[in-house]
Amino acid sequence: MLQTRKHGDVQVVLVKESRLDGANSELFKEQLFQFVDQGGDKFVLNLSNVEFIDSKGIGVLVSVHKKLMGSGTCCLCDLKLNVRKIFSISRIDRLLHIYPTEDEAVAALES
Repeated sequence: MLQTRKHGDVQVVLVKESRLDGANSELFKEQLFQFVDQGGDKFVLNLSNVEFIDSKGIGVLVSVHKKLMGSGTCCLCDLKLNVRKIFSISRIDRLLHIYPTEDEAVAALES
């Protein structure tokens, strides 16, 4: 479900699934929390493959954001238009840092 790699000094976590919903949200949360628990405290979550996200998927992102508060940071990048619209409607875009490209997200975390 997740693939990690280094981009400069920043870890990039690529979500390989096209949907983040009730069917896979528990696995998504488990893998993302495991990554954070193993020292992933500053990373970009690349959602370029995600075509759809529901409230369960958004809930995982909010949980990770809360888990990192005070000890790390995460930002999102490469959102498809329909995912970006869902984030806007749910106002999640006001809580999470979102960048158009991976390069911009990495640059923001490196500064």
